[in-house]
Amino acid sequence: MAAALTEIAIRGGIKSLKCPITGIDVVVEEEGFDSDAEHSPHLRFFIDWIGEIYFADPADLPPDQALYQHKLVAIFANESEEIDQNTLVDKCLEVLPKSALVLEILNPPGGSYDGDIVYACFDLSSPALISRIKMRSS
Repeated sequence: MAAALTEIAIRGGIKSLKCPITGIDVVVEEEGFDSDAEHSPHLRFFIDWIGEIYFADPADLPPDQALYQHKLVAIFANESEEIDQNTLVDKCLEVLPKSALVLEILNPPGGSYDGDIVYACFDLSSPALISRIKMRSS
């Protein structure tokens, strides 16, 4: 596993999240994650609260990053309902470079609530070839 996985637990859920490099919003308090927004050139994938997967287009990335991004897209495309999110993210960690940071943000269970998890992956090295990227869904 070359990439770093950071697990964060936030009671009551995450209100907002910004790219650690650019400060561009990934999650905003009222709307959550906007898949149609223009995102940080460092965001590589985002898995939302209900398991929807969004990823950067490899064509928008420098050639070395496009190589691993194609592998991520293949992992997402081959996702099956038998594979849980932890296994899916573990597969991603195997192909991500050391410059990648994956945040696992957990809203812990409480009472009858089962909790939920969000994943956000950033490549902290070179940004995409464009200043803002659109995310695609699998």
